Amino acid sequence: VQGLCSKPSSHGLVLHNFEHEFAPAGNYTKWIYTPELPWYAVHDPSEGKKSVIYCIQVDPEGRSHMFDEIISPSCPSTNHAKAEFYEFCLDRGYGDPEKIIVDPHRTDAIADWKIGSYLGEGINHKYNAEAPPIDGKSGGQELFFTIETLRKAIADGSGVRTFLINPEKCPGAIKGVREYHYPTDMSGNITSDVPSKEWSDEVDPMRYWVMWGKNRHAQVRVRML
Repeated sequence: VQGLCSKPSSHGLVLHNFEHEFAPAGNYTKWIYTPELPWYAVHDPSEGKKSVIYCIQVDPEGRSHMFDEIISPSCPSTNHAKAEFYEFCLDRGYGDPEKIIVDPHRTDAIADWKIGSYLGEGINHKYNAEAPPIDGKSGGQELFFTIETLRKAIADGSGVRTFLINPEKCPGAIKGVREYHYPTDMSGNITSDVPSKEWSDEVDPMRYWVMWGKNRHAQVRVRML
């Protein structure tokens, strides 16, 4: 963790306001799975490429804590990710997540998560899955809006940080935050306001989470209290 806490250069970084130190001054958390609270999974699926699943819980103050991750560099299908997730939860002692939030462009993946029964095993286990409220047809403007929403969760105008990551349990997420950047030329000048696709797999589920939770965190807190 000590190595992770070194402050990276913010030049060209998309999530430049993420502070690599522990809360309250930064966006690191020591949170681990708390069985008394509901938890959520966020999935960015990809056939034959990188599949990313993050595990998140919300504390009574409304802060989101990412406490675990599954990153598969070459995942053949959503069903493969689903089977891996099932075994992962058994191994970790996690109960079923209350919800799995999935890339809104992938209605097929959402359907795959829902197939089966709640008593089934592996790919035959049914999960509550849905998309965040993101319009997949809106193009770049929606990307800009969701990035800005994520930045505000990382730190709002008053310096309040409501999106935190456990760096020991989620090294892939931390790497994504560090590396997600805007394209630059040979002189280091930013050449586009659209982020590079590189490392977007690690950051996209974060965008899905903050958009899904935007109007739901108050409801989550009510259930916990």
